[in-house]
Amino acid sequence: MHICWQALCPCTSPVLATPVDESQSSAVDPNSQTVIDQQREQLVIAARNGNLQQAVQEMTRLYQKTEDSKVLNDLIALHSWNGTVGSALSLCFPCDMKTLTEDSLEVLAKGHRNRQDFETAAEFYTQLNNKNPDNADGWLGLALVNAEIGEDINAQKAIANYRELTPAGVERFENELYIMTVLNDKVGELGVLQDYYKYSDNRDIGLRLYKTALDLGASAAAKNIAREHPEWFTDIDYYWLEYYQATLNIRSGIKSYRTNVLNQGIQQLQDLADTVPEDHPLSRNLILDIFYGLVSAKRYEEATARLPELEPLENIPPYVEEAKADLLIATRKPFGAVDIYSRLYAATQDPLLGRKLYYAHMDAEQYEAGTALLNRLLESEPTKRWDFTGSFRLNNETYQQLREQSILHIAWSGDLDTAEAEFRSALIEAPGNPWLWMDRGNVERWQGDFTAAEKSYQRAESMLHGTSRAPAQRSLWITQLEKGDWRGLNEQRQKLNATYPAADQRNINQRWKEATAPFLVTEISRMRTENDAPAQTQNSEDWRHETRFYSSRWEGQRLYAHDQRLYGEWDNRDLYARYTGLGAELSWYPLSLDIEGGGPAENSTINSISGVH
Repeated sequence: MHICWQALCPCTSPVLATPVDESQSSAVDPNSQTVIDQQREQLVIAARNGNLQQAVQEMTRLYQKTEDSKVLNDLIALHSWNGTVGSALSLCFPCDMKTLTEDSLEVLAKGHRNRQDFETAAEFYTQLNNKNPDNADGWLGLALVNAEIGEDINAQKAIANYRELTPAGVERFENELYIMTVLNDKVGELGVLQDYYKYSDNRDIGLRLYKTALDLGASAAAKNIAREHPEWFTDIDYYWLEYYQATLNIRSGIKSYRTNVLNQGIQQLQDLADTVPEDHPLSRNLILDIFYGLVSAKRYEEATARLPELEPLENIPPYVEEAKADLLIATRKPFGAVDIYSRLYAATQDPLLGRKLYYAHMDAEQYEAGTALLNRLLESEPTKRWDFTGSFRLNNETYQQLREQSILHIAWSGDLDTAEAEFRSALIEAPGNPWLWMDRGNVERWQGDFTAAEKSYQRAESMLHGTSRAPAQRSLWITQLEKGDWRGLNEQRQKLNATYPAADQRNINQRWKEATAPFLVTEISRMRTENDAPAQTQNSEDWRHETRFYSSRWEGQRLYAHDQRLYGEWDNRDLYARYTGLGAELSWYPLSLDIEGGGPAENSTINSISGVH
């Protein structure tokens, strides 16, 4: 990108003092201002006539002798003509900026910028703009140096002033685009391109606007260009429009937690994959983004089936690698996830990836590695951070999340009492944090204090809104299940299933299935005794086999069949006993009743096993 700068050239005169009347020159003091001005003007004329280097030398001596501000301005101009701006910078280090002309300020500002001394350049441009607020080049330069030192707000203000002072034209739009590129301001770039496209309806700008609009999800703008200039696009080019629309739906669905939009984007990509030729460069993108979308939608079986498509691909982007690791965690293959997360975290030091790596270590039972990583993450995060204006300090949310995780780590290590005390202390500092209440409820539930856990979950739910209340509602449901209160439990589960995506409900539906499914329990034991004393009764072996078959549970009730068998050898005689019975587990929370009735089998050699309990 070329930036146009207004600068002095050999054919342009610097700003000089009012010409001196030569008839009066012989009557003045050699050191008077009049004589200095005459000498200064003669040196400028000499420079224009081709004696530039000699003029620079003579003007330098004149400035050293007089330290006159007008001589300084002309000397800066001569250095600019001579291409020795570096020498001009040394003349004004420091100097009184108020004595410099606009041309001198601009030359020095540009020189400092070329040396990458952006802050000093910004000072000269600011002085230039104070001297003449209508100098468009001054605002352009100030915008550029502010962008290069990361002062985004000041850069935006400066470019806005430049825009007001400069008529629409190729030069202005190119300069604005360059500033937006340095700022990495995609939205600002889109706005400039739209104005540029209206001013100059050419293919290069139109296609650049088309691509930028698609990148930002502004598909309407992209469609307008495609409709106005179909001759700019081939049939294959339209694939990219459909592709960006689909990926926009995937990103939007993920950010807004709208599963229907996410699934729509996945389906659009799958339909496009059936159309795009295999040798088209878009084919690779489709493979990667369909997989990423399926993992994001928690459609893990479909994503697993597509893993072989990723194997031959090289240079897989990090977001797809991360999705692959997420899939491995979800399908209980933490060791592979540890490898991927470790590589990604080492490259970025992203705290979110660090937390994922921690969970992977814990799932892989690599407890020492997980503990060490969590400690490093905590040490690397400050407790406070500056707000976006740099005016005051706020709590660092990342640190708070890591601290919360460290308390959970204590609980997972088995010290539930300490973890519960830590959460109480944390909630004194942040009583309005719903996730702290959630974690405290988890610890209380693990301790078996279901009443306290329910209160913590209810407190968390009261602080959340919309779909964010789902974790608290599911935790309340799990607590009711674990404490054995079956009243309305299935109705609540069905209500949650109707409200939230199936992928998010997988855990409680699995727990319901396990809690209500029929199952079989079998126990076998053997005891053997030996007695070498002669003439004493021998009881050498005793076998016990017990089986219970439980029916499906409905409304908390279930039936079961009980079969118990004993085999023994006593005094060289075989003994056999069998008991069979039917029972029921009945629940009236907070009371429960287990009732069973049965008796011995007919062929039992021992008839003492019978009864009801």
